[in-house]
This record gives sequence, C-alpha cells and structure tokens, in this order.
Amino acid sequence: MNRKEIFIIAIGFFLTVFAWMIIDIYQANKTPFVDNTLNTVQMPKYKNKSAIIDNLIKRQ
Repeated sequence: MNRKEIFIIAIGFFLTVFAWMIIDIYQANKTPFVDNTLNTVQMPKYKNKSAIIDNLIKRQ
C-alpha cells in the first residue's frame, strides 16, 4: 500500500469514529432520563432446623 492510500484510510476511520461519538452524544441528550428506583432486596425467612445444626456440630 502506498502512503496516500493509508492516509486516506486513516482519515476515513477517524471521521467514522468521530461521527459515531457525535451521534451517540446527540442521542444521549435527546433521550429522556428515566429515574428507575431500585427496590430493596427482601431477605428470605429461613427456618432453623435444630437436627441439621446438631448434625453439623457432631461432625466437627
């Protein structure tokens, strides 16, 4: 490849990336901000079975 061809490809790549960034910034400004509030995590209620705990204590 010739230097001129590489230069043209590099400019084309640069302009493509630059246009992509500009379009992305424009789209980010145009879309409305939606405040999605996160719900708190509810911990499951576990039932303690004494037989399992006693078995684990015996294994120690």
